[in-house]
Amino acid sequence: MSTPIPITMRSLRRFVGNAIKQIAEDVRTEAQRNTPVGATRRAVRGWRGIQKTSTGFVVRNKVPYIGLLDDDKALGRPRSRQAPRGIIKPTFETIKRKTRRL
Repeated sequence: MSTPIPITMRSLRRFVGNAIKQIAEDVRTEAQRNTPVGATRRAVRGWRGIQKTSTGFVVRNKVPYIGLLDDDKALGRPRSRQAPRGIIKPTFETIKRKTRRL
């Protein structure tokens, strides 16, 4: 006896939704790891929001200077010695490696 298509589709949607949620959590965690740590840890704590969208998710950091920590083009060099490659690029490289295993 085989499983009816509607049940299989619900199960598949649930699996994909859970996988996307896990990837979003991994992105947030990895971004926190890649964020330079200052005395207040404000930028690290700023990685909070994971918002579901119609195409996936958005991970937010509302700290006003997070863009400068990630990539300061005005200086022509990384602003932080702790994160010389920035925050976002290394985060996505790590997540890409992890998700290839899915």
